[in-house]
Amino acid sequence: MIIGVVVIESLLYGLAIIGSAKYFTQAPFVNPAGAFNKAETETIILHVARYDLPEFAGGLMMAAAVAIILSTANTYLMIPSTNIARDIYQRFINPQVSQKKIILLQRALIAVLGVVAYIAATFFKSILDMAFTAYTMVGAGITPALLAAFLWKRTSVAGGVASIAVGMLVTMVITAANFILPEPLMETDYIIIPAASASILTLIIVSLLTPPPPEEKWKPFWSHATK
Repeated sequence: MIIGVVVIESLLYGLAIIGSAKYFTQAPFVNPAGAFNKAETETIILHVARYDLPEFAGGLMMAAAVAIILSTANTYLMIPSTNIARDIYQRFINPQVSQKKIILLQRALIAVLGVVAYIAATFFKSILDMAFTAYTMVGAGITPALLAAFLWKRTSVAGGVASIAVGMLVTMVITAANFILPEPLMETDYIIIPAASASILTLIIVSLLTPPPPEEKWKPFWSHATK
């Protein structure tokens, strides 16, 4: 799988570089004022598939792009709907709920989250900015707590939850400020720096200020160190 990903990604990068070399100075990638149009660069491979590749190869490329978009969108809707239905509703609100009702709830949540995602997407200037924000939420919110759970025995539940909350909150505040202020507070590419820093700092401080987790919580991950 790793070899396949490296090969496919290298081919896509090469195609994007070749396409940008051809269209770099042409519309719609450059606006009438001569400035580089960042949002349009997301379509460079599709542009090449439509206008430069043979019809059969271009059609395959377009089909692959649609498949990637649909599979990614489905995954991004199914994961949070499952989390809300299973980890929140079933665990804390209605533990006795039937499997049939859980499935119906997940389906309804997929539709609701899809509408929310569509509304949220209208606020971004480009898909690239939206993707950066989504990955920043994951990188700054979830990743520090997830890694700490495996790498630091002192990590507490409160520290992990606080880390996730702070990382996501900082990301959302800066993103909202970029929409509201006349000039962006920070480029989307760099929001990860303050968000991750705040998340990691919160994780360390809250974990040290709260009781350590019981041994049975961390011992399965550290059994090699006790032998």
